[in-house]
Amino acid sequence: MIELLEPILVATELLSSSSYSTISNICLTFLGLLYHLNKFIDEELYLIEQYAIAIAIRSKLNKYWSIFEKSTTIVLILNSLSKLMTFLFGDQKDAALTSLQNA
Repeated sequence: MIELLEPILVATELLSSSSYSTISNICLTFLGLLYHLNKFIDEELYLIEQYAIAIAIRSKLNKYWSIFEKSTTIVLILNSLSKLMTFLFGDQKDAALTSLQNA
């Protein structure tokens, strides 16, 4: 269970300790958690209860991510520190750039 929850603790501490968390920090933290959960689920080395917890957490994060992504895409592109680094895949980058062009 520690392997599943430890990155969530680290992410919580990281975001809680920052006086001014940036949108980029939040996005990269969410993406890191989603990556961890996907990897955990794909490994198939754990108890079924742990899978159920991981799937539930991933589902909730995906829900929050879709809301967050819609409202922050343009801000993330214009952020001089992150630019397109937050968008992991080419289609995400293309969609973000299209969103900026249509704004």
